[in-house]
Amino acid sequence: MKISRFLTLLLVSTSIAAISAQASLLEDLRAKIGLKPKTTTEQPVDSSEESVSPAVEVETTPAVEAEAEIKEEDKVETEAEEPADTVPVQISDLYAFQTSESQKNGAVFMTLENTSDQEYRIKGASTDIAASVELHMMDMADDKMEMRAVPEIIIPAGETIMLEPSGYHIMLMDLKAPLETGESFPMRLILNNDAFIETTVNITAAGKKP
Repeated sequence: MKISRFLTLLLVSTSIAAISAQASLLEDLRAKIGLKPKTTTEQPVDSSEESVSPAVEVETTPAVEAEAEIKEEDKVETEAEEPADTVPVQISDLYAFQTSESQKNGAVFMTLENTSDQEYRIKGASTDIAASVELHMMDMADDKMEMRAVPEIIIPAGETIMLEPSGYHIMLMDLKAPLETGESFPMRLILNNDAFIETTVNITAAGKKP
């Protein structure tokens, strides 16, 4: 029994040694032909780039788009109209004569001073006390004075003009109520380039300037 057990152990040891020798020869052969040793160890995956890159892209893209939208808004604001209170046209002696119950129309007069180096033009006017407002002028035709409508009133650069009964003036057509002495009403002058000036017209006795 002891001899049989001894032979079994010897056989097992010989088999293990043979397997180890074969493994060693295999590794030597792989090294000689330039193959890297086979390994089962997996390299760790660096996921930092995958996790960071998408986050950076998500943060950056909306920021760039927002900046572009802000620039576009600034551009629109820059192209907006010039504020009316910066129009370099000074108005003084603004008045209208009182009217009677039978008078359906009225007239507005004033002095306009253009303090700039460019021409301005009155293109129209508006007020709530009349159905419509027109620009008029008195002119001689066939040796008699006639009143006619005009499309605009020019205020030359650096000059002063007067709207008066015998020249250019603003007509209030179809008054909603008579103009009473001592009262006043608002009126908007519309200039070229869509600029405008808000004014207040004082009503005086007929034929009396302020």
